[in-house]
Amino acid sequence: MSALLTLDSISKIYRFGQIKALKNITLVINKGEMTALQGPSGSGKSTLLNICGLLDGFDEGHYHFDSTDISRLTKQALTLHRREYLGFVFQSFNLIPVMTVFENVEYPLLLAGVEKRRERILALLEQVGIAEFLNHLPDQLSGGQQQRVAIARALIKKPPLIIADEPTANLDTQTAHHIIDLMHTLGRDSGTTFLIATHDDRMAARCSRTLQLIDGVLQ
Repeated sequence: MSALLTLDSISKIYRFGQIKALKNITLVINKGEMTALQGPSGSGKSTLLNICGLLDGFDEGHYHFDSTDISRLTKQALTLHRREYLGFVFQSFNLIPVMTVFENVEYPLLLAGVEKRRERILALLEQVGIAEFLNHLPDQLSGGQQQRVAIARALIKKPPLIIADEPTANLDTQTAHHIIDLMHTLGRDSGTTFLIATHDDRMAARCSRTLQLIDGVLQ
């Protein structure tokens, strides 16, 4: 396996109070891995996800995404890199309420200027089991259905890395099982790399490995 993410002694310091949210994080995530990140609330999981997802900077250390040195990218280049290489799944779904299922999944392709989108979108909606609802608005769907749309939106550009923050937190047990199965299958079949922050031991059990983050330190 080759590395997709390499973090070397990454620290994140909040200036007020000089609090280190992350302390010398060294981590390698290989291509195709499905990695769970666990730890109590306030342990730094979201901070680490935001750094890995190029949503937040870091104060110490080095971060390479594949062969790219992230610290050398301009703000504009970071935005383009994030748009090209990453997908995100959030516990609150973050779907655009005035857009249909089809339009929500199509949106990343529109931003990227991709043509011939329809067949690609329909095939993915079929794969995640939501094709019959393509013309529905998000508030017409159940929580599990909305999460499937969110997963499809994250996958539609076929990014190397998908970052998921508590993707089963707001779901009932049966729906959570379906979402876990879906993400595991999609990761296995597509070779996509997943980094998943979760309190759900069922999700962690399906991942390649589980990392524990306590008080900003990887155990």
